Amino acid sequence: MNSRPLSQLKINDLQRLLRSLQKSGEDSRAERYRIDRLATALGIPAQGTKADLSINTIRTKVECEQNFYYFVQAAFGVVEPGTQFIGNWHIEAICNHLDALFLGQIKNLIINIPPGCMKSFLMSVLFPAWVWIHDPTQCFMYASYDQKLSTRDSIRCRALIESPWYRDNWGTRFFLTSDQNEKTKFMNNRAGWRIA
Repeated sequence: MNSRPLSQLKINDLQRLLRSLQKSGEDSRAERYRIDRLATALGIPAQGTKADLSINTIRTKVECEQNFYYFVQAAFGVVEPGTQFIGNWHIEAICNHLDALFLGQIKNLIINIPPGCMKSFLMSVLFPAWVWIHDPTQCFMYASYDQKLSTRDSIRCRALIESPWYRDNWGTRFFLTSDQNEKTKFMNNRAGWRIA
C-alpha cells in the first residue's frame, strides 16, 4: 500500500518537461511528442487526438494522484456542481493526515471538529475514491448516528467514481461491478468495496 502507481522517474520527467514548456512558451512537435509518450505511460487518455492532449490535464492528474488535497480541490466541483471550493487550513490539515494514513505513516486517526467542517465529505466521499486510484482492493466501512447520513455520503462517493471526470482520468484502473452497486454498498472489479 505504500507504493503509488506512478514511478517517481516519470513524475520527475513530467515536471521537468512542464517547467521547460512554461519557460519557453513554445509547444514544439518534439515536446508534444514527449508529452504524448508520458501521458500514455501515465495512463492519461487523450481527448480526441494525441495533439489535443492538454498539459494541464497531465499536471492535474499527477497532482491529484500525488496529493489528496489537490484531489479534493479538483473533485469538489464534480460532487458539488455550482459550488465554489474555498480552502482553509483545517481542510488541508485533514487532507495531509489522510494522506499520511494512506501511506502508513500514521496508524490511527481521529478527527474531532464541529459539524459542517467537511470531515464527512473528505473522509466518506472523497477519500475512498482517491484511495481506489492507488489501490482498488481497499475496503471501507462507514457508520453514523443516522443511516441517512451514511447513505447520503455513499451515494455521493459512487456518483464521483461514476462521473465522466473520474472515469476519464482513472477509469482504466477499476470499475464498479453491476451486481453489487447499491446505495449503501458498492464493489469494484478488484474486490474493493465501500459499505455504509
